[in-house]
Amino acid sequence: MLFSPDGALLQIPLEWLRDSPFQTYLIPGLLLLTFAAGMPLLSLYGIFTRRNLPWAESINLLRGRMPWYRTFSLYTGVGMQIWIAVQQLMTAYFVLQPVIVLVAVGILVFTLLCHNVQRD
Repeated sequence: MLFSPDGALLQIPLEWLRDSPFQTYLIPGLLLLTFAAGMPLLSLYGIFTRRNLPWAESINLLRGRMPWYRTFSLYTGVGMQIWIAVQQLMTAYFVLQPVIVLVAVGILVFTLLCHNVQRD
């Protein structure tokens, strides 16, 4: 999407953006890169290193109750849910939408269950 904003590289028709505010896939691609790749990788980094990142802790809405990397995992699950909800409002149905919803729910459930089992 970033390398071919017209969708040609991934064979995604621009017609799918007809009812959206986007003319190309550049902005949706940047959002996906952030929420579907960046946030999960950052969470994974935090889970394995347990490093304190002050900038990440500063945007941790659950500061004091949950470490930043678990909160970022929740951000990922919620962000994916919002992405699919907005996508369903603006574009045609796509077969992977229910799969992405299930993955997002799984991320949320797993994060909350792990937090209840092991306190940091």
